[in-house]
Amino acid sequence: MFNKLLRRFYDPFSQDLKRLNTQLDRTLTATRLSSLRHVNDYVLSAPGKRLRPLFHLLCYRHGSDGDGMYLDQTFEFAQSLELIHMASLIHDDIIDEAAERHNVPTIHKKYGIGVAIPLGVDYYARALQLLCRVNNVELIRLMSHAVKQLCEGELDQVFERFNLSWSIQAYLIMVRKKTAALFEVAGMAGGTLARCPSAECHIYKSIGYCFGMMFQISDDILDLTDSEGQLQKSLGQDLFQGDITLPVLLFASMIDDSEKRDLLKRMKQKDATVIELIRREITKPEIKTRLRDLFDYYSNRLAVHLSTLKPNKMTPYFELVAQIIESRIKEIK
Repeated sequence: MFNKLLRRFYDPFSQDLKRLNTQLDRTLTATRLSSLRHVNDYVLSAPGKRLRPLFHLLCYRHGSDGDGMYLDQTFEFAQSLELIHMASLIHDDIIDEAAERHNVPTIHKKYGIGVAIPLGVDYYARALQLLCRVNNVELIRLMSHAVKQLCEGELDQVFERFNLSWSIQAYLIMVRKKTAALFEVAGMAGGTLARCPSAECHIYKSIGYCFGMMFQISDDILDLTDSEGQLQKSLGQDLFQGDITLPVLLFASMIDDSEKRDLLKRMKQKDATVIELIRREITKPEIKTRLRDLFDYYSNRLAVHLSTLKPNKMTPYFELVAQIIESRIKEIK
């Protein structure tokens, strides 16, 4: 179902996606260093879903009444979004000591940390160059804030590793920074470049916020339940790294201190039976309901924001994105 819905979403953006990938390829091969081109080719050989730049293009097209006529700046901003996302993943994989992404070795595993760290910085630098071409100081300010939030969110997560007493509120603040911030700026920039009124730009931003929160909650659940390989990383990777996800927080809130100590010990030992334990727990009514309620909170907020959008031929694709995210977490339906 997930892949089928994703293909439906890609349909009206097939040419846009081709243009985006061509421009990314051109941006990343624009170097005299043959070794760097080789590494960039490796990165581009396993592309992600491009959801952030495509959400940006969706907001732009909706704000332009769906006519599909783009400014060059729209694709430059879309590229910068994807490069920042790619850079963050390269650095995240180092922090998480992840061996694979997209079912292939991560950059630091294949080429070493000495390559992976400056490569991520290089992608940030290229994103900045592209943002300068957009020639909009407000969008540069917004993207700078989003990157700052992204970094703070990553640090929040690292500082709170193995903290089973972390609050739900603090977790949600981290999620907004780490995941929702780029979706928010993608939406805001789409409306801005389409010359939409400020109120409409903020609707796109709010939709991006809801998508980001829903996406991360579904990611947290998939870390423990991803039998179909949607995340394209090792099952339980976040759990064993000590990254406290929503299902783990909810489970920890229902056990006593002795059981928490035992759970922490097994997490640090990378005991695979912990995955089965928490997988069983999140399908039980109490935790399942709490997971569902929190996911639905953002889903319902999204529906309210969508109801305020002017209708045009691109409107249904916002609803399709929500369906795509919803389809990832059938375990809590």
